[in-house]
Amino acid sequence: MITLKNHTLPGLFACGLLAACATPQLPGSMGHVTEPPRVAGSIPEPVTDAPLPPPTAAPKQETYSVSVTNVSVQSVLFALARDAGMNVDIHPSIQGNVTLNALDQTLPQLLGRIARQVDLRWEIDKGTLTVLPDTPYWKNYKVDYVNMARTTNSAINIATQISTTGGGATTTQTQPSGQTTTSVSPAGSGNNNSTTEVMNKSENNFWANLERNVRDMLRETTLNDPLTAINARTPPTGTSGQLLAPVSQAGGSGASSGGGSAPQGSGLNIPAAPAQTTPPDNVLAAFGGNSGTGSAAGGAGQERERGSVIINPESGLLAVRASARQHAQIQEYLDTVLASARRQVLIEATVIEVRLSDQYQQGINWSRLKGTLSLTQGQVGTLPSGVDVGASPGLFTLNYINPTSRLGNINAAIQLLESFGKVKVLSSPKLSVLNNQTAMLKVVDNSVFFTIKVTPAIIGSNGVISTPATYESQLQTVPVGFVMSVTPQISDSDEVTLNVRPTITRIVGFENDPNPALKQANVTSRVPIIQAREVESVLKVYSGDISMLGGLMQDSVDNLKDGIPLVSRIPVIGNFFSYRNESSSKTELVIFIRPVVVKSASINGDFRNYRYLLPDERPINAEPYTESQSDPARTRMRQP
Repeated sequence: MITLKNHTLPGLFACGLLAACATPQLPGSMGHVTEPPRVAGSIPEPVTDAPLPPPTAAPKQETYSVSVTNVSVQSVLFALARDAGMNVDIHPSIQGNVTLNALDQTLPQLLGRIARQVDLRWEIDKGTLTVLPDTPYWKNYKVDYVNMARTTNSAINIATQISTTGGGATTTQTQPSGQTTTSVSPAGSGNNNSTTEVMNKSENNFWANLERNVRDMLRETTLNDPLTAINARTPPTGTSGQLLAPVSQAGGSGASSGGGSAPQGSGLNIPAAPAQTTPPDNVLAAFGGNSGTGSAAGGAGQERERGSVIINPESGLLAVRASARQHAQIQEYLDTVLASARRQVLIEATVIEVRLSDQYQQGINWSRLKGTLSLTQGQVGTLPSGVDVGASPGLFTLNYINPTSRLGNINAAIQLLESFGKVKVLSSPKLSVLNNQTAMLKVVDNSVFFTIKVTPAIIGSNGVISTPATYESQLQTVPVGFVMSVTPQISDSDEVTLNVRPTITRIVGFENDPNPALKQANVTSRVPIIQAREVESVLKVYSGDISMLGGLMQDSVDNLKDGIPLVSRIPVIGNFFSYRNESSSKTELVIFIRPVVVKSASINGDFRNYRYLLPDERPINAEPYTESQSDPARTRMRQP
């Protein structure tokens, strides 16, 4: 039998009430980008096996010494294959002599030197050395690049126009014929115009440029092909200055298709082509050739010897028909192009607004920061007073390097600015951009306003409205916020050249549309006044360094007045019945930019410093990761 005391029931009730008021454990959303769960493994057993034996040394390759002078290439190749103990297949069209002096070189090295003297290509497969003429053959290259063509246009301009109100202007022009023309413009018709415009255009069409460049590399094959070249001979005596017509040859037969006779009425002396030895059909078939006869075969031979390029951007495939030498050049070209096109940079930008204090109302005292920052001249803008960085004015950049950090520290640079006033961070975007590609970040609010069109009513002759007034409103949006476009170029030495254009817009007020039709209809259309602050510049920064753009200053004056109606307007006495607050401030916009060349684009690589931003599988009310926990090396440095 269970007996409950009097104080037991209130305790159970209190426990139930507390359990009901507890915060429920809500599961996290599975739609977020999350870090893979960490598997907690058990402690491994101690290793009792003996360590692995040291790796065996690779067998030394056989070397040969060759010294020949003007010896047939077939004899040299046969002797090398015999001494190497290999089977050999030599195409019958391989001809020419070789002069070579080699000491203790391997067989591939010797074959490569011979191939540079005689047009041939070789391959070793299962102990058989096959030597073929260096004629074009097909080879596929894998090119992993996005199938996209991009065109970026950017323009920043400012224009002013002032009309003159003085007398007319007289213009005198002298024509080339000597006649003088004088024109007089009426008063007030002259204008004073000033326009400054910077336009940027970037076109990226990787696949079209790749195809054009590879075709240019193969142009030599197409123009100087043995089967299509002009067979020019020295004209005989007495025919100096006469041109010799080309002799077309049949592919593989060696017979002249022209027969040695000149076309009727041409007046040209066409010599007969020398006879050539044609290998048997069975020999050509063994090497994938085709003898062919007649002019048709000759045309096929000419087309067969030409280089060709086929590109399939959808599958990332480049097929090229070229000689072995040209294939080596194409491979080197592709390796260089892809290594540069795949380079990536992380652009970190921080836009801050410094509200200057009374002590530094003329701007940030950049000369005080000269000890830790280096000044470089920019392109546009105005320099603060007291800083001498060049003869011509322009917006400047300051490269800040923190010696205690590998990548620099933007926060340390911001703290340096806090001594000059209050700092407000407007935006801190981060972009990953490929080499020579334009990236744009847009964080704005599309403010809405309307343009109103009023059509007045039509009143008839009897004073009655025949057509009522109509009102049409059209929706307009204006972006207000932060927009930044950046185009980087990454060098092999991790030096980044940036074309950057940050733009900050905000609404500072509204103006009524002064259209008389709106005023007559008693309609008010308010149009926002947009303040835009932007910089367009080209600068060069090393990977990990911080570049600062400053000098965009703004003065603002706020006048607030309140008081009792009528009484507050009385001179002198009205001041006792009114309230006035006049304040002025000066702000300066500073932009920090830090490019970091990305070697390993993964959360475990160069992006490990941002691991703490990812949610994990821990409970929802657990303490989040800190910045120090994202980098184990940084955590170890802070341990006592």
